[in-house]
Amino acid sequence: MDMHNALPPSEHQATLTRLLHMLAVTEERELSCEEVFELVDYCAELQSAGIAVQDVLPAVANHLRLCADCADEYRALLRCLGMAGDETTATA
Repeated sequence: MDMHNALPPSEHQATLTRLLHMLAVTEERELSCEEVFELVDYCAELQSAGIAVQDVLPAVANHLRLCADCADEYRALLRCLGMAGDETTATA
């Protein structure tokens, strides 16, 4: 093991905590990034109408909480639609 590339113990703990959290919230049937990408425009429409994505598409909301790439895409779409202040994905 190359000691120059080793992470400090605090970073190991943070990584382990993040992985354990992801395991805890994993659903039996997870959506793929491609499936979520096809629905982000609909999610933005829901959010703009004041409807919680979690209430209508809980699997999408769960994916957006877990996947940083999809969450970034969703936030970018919201910014483009002028909804930058409403970027919450878990409750949106």
